Amino acid sequence: MQQAPAALYPVDVPELVITFYLDRPVTLFPSHGDLERRAPAGRAAYLVITPRALPAGSTAAREVGTDRLAGRSIAIVAPPRAARTQWS
Repeated sequence: MQQAPAALYPVDVPELVITFYLDRPVTLFPSHGDLERRAPAGRAAYLVITPRALPAGSTAAREVGTDRLAGRSIAIVAPPRAARTQWS
């Protein structure tokens, strides 16, 4: 994730922890829905989010990975427009 050519937006995850571990800036979003509304158009973007912050049965985004951060489960989520973007 540190070298991902996409913006990362934490939701329900401490952004300072992500900034520290990845050594890159991130912008905290208050909710899952902010990705579609606030992320720059035409730029790949992903949420780093706790599973509890994902709406049940949501089809507006696709989980592309999971991990643990500071002892908590996290998911990496892509909006439909970025679902085919590959990280190198």
